Amino acid sequence: MTRLRMVVLGGIYLLCADLPMCLAADPPVPIEGRILVSADEMSVGAYSYFIEGMSDNVSLPGPVFPYAEMSPDMERVAYYLADGSPPTTADVWIARLDGSEAVNVTELAGVGEVNCKPVWSPDGSQLAFQHADPTGDLLPCEVGLHIWVVNTDGTGAHRVTPPGTAMTWSPAWSANGFRLFCSLLDVGGITIDTDGTDMAVLPNVGDMADWSPDGSQIVSTTYDEVTEAGERGLRRGLLLTDAGGGNPRVLFERFLSDSDVAEHIALYGDLMAEGDENRLMWVREGVGPSYPDWSPKGDRILFRAAIPFDPSGLFYPYQNDLWIYDLTTDTLGQITDDSVCEFYHSWNGPNTFPDDPEVTVDNVTVTFSDVIGEGVTTIMRDDDPPDVPTGFIFDYSFYELNTTAEVTGPVTICMTYTDEEVPPEAEADLAILHYDEDQLVWEDITTSRDTVNNIICGETDSLSPIALHGIRTTRFPDVPAWGFGTEGLDPHWAYYQIMACVEAKIVAGYEDGTYHPEYPVTRDLMAVYIARAMAGGDDNVPEFTDSPTFPDAGKGFWALDYVEYAVAQNVVAGYDDGYYHPLYQVDRGQMAVYVARARGWVGIEDDMTTAPELFPDVPAGFWSGTAVQACVTNGVVKGYDDGNYYPSNIVTRDQMAVYVARAFGLVV
Repeated sequence: MTRLRMVVLGGIYLLCADLPMCLAADPPVPIEGRILVSADEMSVGAYSYFIEGMSDNVSLPGPVFPYAEMSPDMERVAYYLADGSPPTTADVWIARLDGSEAVNVTELAGVGEVNCKPVWSPDGSQLAFQHADPTGDLLPCEVGLHIWVVNTDGTGAHRVTPPGTAMTWSPAWSANGFRLFCSLLDVGGITIDTDGTDMAVLPNVGDMADWSPDGSQIVSTTYDEVTEAGERGLRRGLLLTDAGGGNPRVLFERFLSDSDVAEHIALYGDLMAEGDENRLMWVREGVGPSYPDWSPKGDRILFRAAIPFDPSGLFYPYQNDLWIYDLTTDTLGQITDDSVCEFYHSWNGPNTFPDDPEVTVDNVTVTFSDVIGEGVTTIMRDDDPPDVPTGFIFDYSFYELNTTAEVTGPVTICMTYTDEEVPPEAEADLAILHYDEDQLVWEDITTSRDTVNNIICGETDSLSPIALHGIRTTRFPDVPAWGFGTEGLDPHWAYYQIMACVEAKIVAGYEDGTYHPEYPVTRDLMAVYIARAMAGGDDNVPEFTDSPTFPDAGKGFWALDYVEYAVAQNVVAGYDDGYYHPLYQVDRGQMAVYVARARGWVGIEDDMTTAPELFPDVPAGFWSGTAVQACVTNGVVKGYDDGNYYPSNIVTRDQMAVYVARAFGLVV
């Protein structure tokens, strides 16, 4: 270990003649972005410093930021300050790197008592933190812990972990900003949406976890009581799992014997918490590895540890140094080599570069065609997007894309999916859409589909602040929604009207999942469609309990309720023979009567022959001319390109949807 001597620097006593040389290990290690370190020195006290570029490029001591987390843009820090000893309150603060513009966030939010260890969301708009209600003389954040989230301006504060959940601590944000990992007492950990829903237990994940920048992995620390070579002790290590806690892999571990801990307690017991149990816990936890933190690129992991731990050496906090585990080479590198207690750290930096323009989070990959200046790209999940186009089902979540990098040219967005999420028969209807905030419209930006590898891609020229992308599929495979470039499927001509009727609960499709737009419409089905449209959905059509109007639509007839509702609303009266004839097919002349009566444009007793000639095949005095005229006037029909109406043509299910959607204003 480096030999140290006492010097005075600007009135601050340091156990080193040259701070950078004191802190840095040899040889220097490249550092992308910036590492903020909260440190403590026995003769000096607490301070903060930065490591940037190389591990030997260390700034001089700066403002004291206890347990400080640097913001993703590296312009602010979040930290906590306690009041009293033992503290009765503690608050989360935000400040500039030089300590200016300090704001007490939890005071603004009205969240009292003890709040500590804040963690920034990936886009820097929110903080997750630990909250506790003080009990007796316990230290802050040691009892009754649960997790809260607050906007950085102090608004929107709310508890995340629900009441009744065991003690939780050490929150870590998912890369998409939508979920948190929290350590859970005696279990391992949990992941939970930031609104407190969808909690999942991850028993294989350890303590002090951190989510990888692409959202695919979680690194944590492990504690295992073991016996090695006849000695009892604790095996501590770094554990890597996937985001669901599966595929565990131990990256690094070390054994700490109880006898070494006892020797150290005997030497420094007067500096430690009272009680043998507390002393044992503090040493075991304090020598690490602790607080793993991913590099901005996600290829290295920074952590704190005393390697090796010398039971007769310095007091255990001051044996800690910063180390990096390189996932690309599976090697361990030392960052600091000193007698300073590096008790907390955070690592931030750009993730978008001229030579590396691709960023992945979850199933979304964004590739910039030309990056002029580096920056931070975020792919944040959004649970409150603009209204989606009618009939589209978002098989994945919405995402908001933003970047601080200087970029030009088109941006490519690709999304992956599984066969379980999107079955092969539905792949033909997948699309990626981009929301244009200026025009307030969704744009189909899909350029390619790879149904073998389950990848769909699109291209856009801009990333607006609320640009949202997602995989969408139509409701019915035989009613395609959008094409894929010039080579793909064309949308079904009545797609929007069919989907509008689906949303209004007028139609639902067949049991095989199709719509069959080409099927002819019969009078029983027409009664169903009209009744649902008039009542405001299927659930609002009343049950019919009186004597049926028609012998061929009597008790037990599948569409009885709908036929009788149409009768009650003066839409149908049956044929002169007293029957309804439910299996008769509906032609376009009859369809106009159904729609016009349902909308009240004509009455059931009105003369239908009063209209003038409307089309060559609908002359003056035509039997349903008045109804056809009402439909023309109200924008429901306009005839075919050849100028005719074709009143005797049988109406199909796609045409029915157009009539009904236009008549009832369901077109979006």
